[in-house]
Amino acid sequence: RMKSDVELREEALLDFVHEHPEATLARISEHLGVSRATADRTVASLRASGRLTREGSKRSGRWIVSDPV
Repeated sequence: RMKSDVELREEALLDFVHEHPEATLARISEHLGVSRATADRTVASLRASGRLTREGSKRSGRWIVSDPV
């Protein structure tokens, strides 16, 4: 089965924040080539599923990937 665009975007986001845990949402959206809103939705989906968590503040926090791809 082929992966959907959403699944591919989620994997790319997880890979990126695994390598760059300090990345901001703006940097994530730029890296993925999507709008800030799309990056925000993708992060929200990953957080809801427990695959991504945030530790610390919005400014100086870091992402933690619970399920490295």
